[in-house]
Amino acid sequence: MAYLAHLGGTGGTGGTGGTGGTGGTGGTGGTGAAQTSGMELGLPVYGGVTPYSAALSSGIMTAQQQISYQWWEHIHCPATPESPQDAFKASSPWVRHVIVMDELLGIFRVKSGSGFSDSEKQSRDASLFVNGQNVMQIDWSHSDWHPTGQNGKPTAFAEKMEKQLMSVVDYAALRGDRFNEIHTQLGFPTPYFGTILGLHPERHKYTLEVISLAQNLGASLAMRFKNYFGLFRPDRMSAALNPMIPTPGHPSFPAAHAVEAYVVAHLVPHLMPPKQPADRTVALRNALHQQAARITENRVVAGVHYPIDCFVGGHLGAQLGAIMAAVAGGLDKSTKLYSGRISVPDHMGHERLDLPVAHKITGWLGERGGHHRRDEGVDEARKGKNDGDHKPAEIYSDDAMNIAPDAPYLAEMWRLASAEWVRDV
Repeated sequence: MAYLAHLGGTGGTGGTGGTGGTGGTGGTGGTGAAQTSGMELGLPVYGGVTPYSAALSSGIMTAQQQISYQWWEHIHCPATPESPQDAFKASSPWVRHVIVMDELLGIFRVKSGSGFSDSEKQSRDASLFVNGQNVMQIDWSHSDWHPTGQNGKPTAFAEKMEKQLMSVVDYAALRGDRFNEIHTQLGFPTPYFGTILGLHPERHKYTLEVISLAQNLGASLAMRFKNYFGLFRPDRMSAALNPMIPTPGHPSFPAAHAVEAYVVAHLVPHLMPPKQPADRTVALRNALHQQAARITENRVVAGVHYPIDCFVGGHLGAQLGAIMAAVAGGLDKSTKLYSGRISVPDHMGHERLDLPVAHKITGWLGERGGHHRRDEGVDEARKGKNDGDHKPAEIYSDDAMNIAPDAPYLAEMWRLASAEWVRDV
């Protein structure tokens, strides 16, 4: 989708030279779109001011010399400066993005009880806080973080990580089928959600900005969690793994792609107007969840993540998406949110890639904290390896949280995005 492409497209391929005699010179590649000033951060670009260039500046200067309009005789000063709301709406997308991100990073914080430099600590934890309230805690406790114990035998940590690696090896059989998906999902996979939602750059420009905000916030918070836990990537466990894409230069746990995918799946449905037919809303939510699960699974297939990375990242993204909607004032009064706690070792015993399909939100697909085991699409090598009736421990509490709207700039963006869906009903 062109509306999701970064500015500065690649020039077109030159034409093939003619045959016979001396081959004709290939055609010159098309000129890529020029970059606008400022950080576009992957946001869509709408029509308007032409990107600046030296030729354009020169043309404007020479044209101005021939215009007889005496501009100094018609100076007009507006009565008052724009209000913050009007200035925000009139700003470039990247400016709105920076303003809202600054607001959100003052609300969403990741904190850890583990020491910054204590690599020998036998347990690590980190939590997502929203205005000081712990909304998702991740604990990873082991009797010993080292691969071998004092008796020279593998520790429980090493044994569980070996099982995780074997899952990665098994999922590698799907690389041929998922090749194009994996390569086109290296960045934010917005086009994969856009086709489900019918997104268009003119009809849904603010929705696309909200999605970009959610993904960038998710990526930022995920990096904080990754830094606290510092888990090594799968290729460091075995040289024979051969990931099909370059391994990212940051720790493995949790998977940022999972956070970014699930935050979209759990955020966008709240933009839908209440009067939209319930069956359509449910169908969209189901499709978004399935897409998020597949995007997440592809990171294991590619060989750059363990299943546990994706399991925790999915829950973190789901929680973040719902809470972003609450902070923006986008939840109806009947919707309830619950704090969560994930004890990582409790979810490492199963081989299959378990991903959250529903969040613990009342009325959300009729489930509360449910999980979805993806059997479809798993290669023949994995069939028959089901680990039985493993049921992950309960993650979400029974006490509803009180998340009050507290982000006026996000709320304004949310209002603009919500209005784009009213006309689609």
